[in-house]
Amino acid sequence: MFSTREDDDRSSLCPLFTKIGEYVTRVLQDGYISGINFQIATRTKQGIVYQLQGKKGSGIDPSFVGQWDQEIPFQDTSFLDKASFGVRLLSKGPISFQSVVDMSSQLGLTATLSAFDNDRLKAQLDWQTRRASFSTNVSFGVVPKWDSSVVVGFSHLLVATQVVLEQGKVPSWVVACNYQDGESGQVTLFIHDRGRSVTCSYLHHISSRLSVAARFVYSSNVEQRSLSFGTQYSLDSETLLKARVDSSGAIALSYIQELNKTALPWKLQIGVSSLIDVASVEKKSPAMGISLSLEA
Repeated sequence: MFSTREDDDRSSLCPLFTKIGEYVTRVLQDGYISGINFQIATRTKQGIVYQLQGKKGSGIDPSFVGQWDQEIPFQDTSFLDKASFGVRLLSKGPISFQSVVDMSSQLGLTATLSAFDNDRLKAQLDWQTRRASFSTNVSFGVVPKWDSSVVVGFSHLLVATQVVLEQGKVPSWVVACNYQDGESGQVTLFIHDRGRSVTCSYLHHISSRLSVAARFVYSSNVEQRSLSFGTQYSLDSETLLKARVDSSGAIALSYIQELNKTALPWKLQIGVSSLIDVASVEKKSPAMGISLSLEA
């Protein structure tokens, strides 16, 4: 079940700006947890999804999130593929709503309307084709915000830019470039005008089971400069091992096990993580984390 390849098929659709270099983030960040985490989700035959999440960290009060989603499929003769509506309840915070209309199969469009943070409303429109993608969203609230991005794809190269306009602030932009050498690896570069930072990421698939990644961030702010190395190895289709080390002296280890027996009506995933701060290992013990995810 664990994949060491990009989920996005670049030959069919050009990814959105937020998806560029996504797999590097999965290798370097996903699966490393702290505290106690759990998630329970179930999907009915009518397309209704119920989900409950919880987290308890050291010195932090427990927090819970409940979510309900209803998916409405349309007939093949319609230009609409499906629509969904969701409600998200937080134990600490406001109620949020989200409605999505999917028209991707024929028009390449996806429209999303979200309401959150008591007084914020966000409208987003995404458009994807084989060689280009476009995304724009407007947030209405105390401070209105407009965010748009364009991605152009070639055989092995993606070139993209993002522009953000926010009331009372100078417009900001990001330029990105992603080169992928078939299925063996990729290099991603982000240049941010705000904070004067450059982020360079490298991903290499050594084999179908083993992947390595690195990320270097250079910023005008010395405290924000960082260098990270990570790797993940699939022992089999249900067992994943991960490790990461960064320039601050932090070492992270993770073990993820899935129990996905075809005879059972549910899927169970268990994750165990450890974070070791080498610089202060004598003052405090390694931080541990455990997660439990159940889907029925």
